[in-house]
Amino acid sequence: NFDGILICTTNYPHFDPAFNRRFLFQLKFQKPSTTAKAEIWRLKLPNLKDVEYEMLATQFDFSGGQIDNISRKAEIHEVLYGSEVNYNQIIDFCSAETLGMSKVKIGFVS
Repeated sequence: NFDGILICTTNYPHFDPAFNRRFLFQLKFQKPSTTAKAEIWRLKLPNLKDVEYEMLATQFDFSGGQIDNISRKAEIHEVLYGSEVNYNQIIDFCSAETLGMSKVKIGFVS
């Protein structure tokens, strides 16, 4: 018996129907638009050029959380190596982020 408010988030909403019915409200959030993604890139990595934000937003279909992961990698890189990351390094971080985005499902039957 839980008398509070519980908020859960997931990237995999395909749970057992008995589990799903325990939630009164379920909201699906779409990935940000290309314009919104460019603005997220701009806020997270302010040292890039305007055209580079647009290119990143167009080339990579990332969620805001994925963009945040990449910006954290850039911050860690800057701390470790003492220099700002450049656009090519960001592309490398983006490529590494896409490695786990395979369409092959392992361990789940749907």
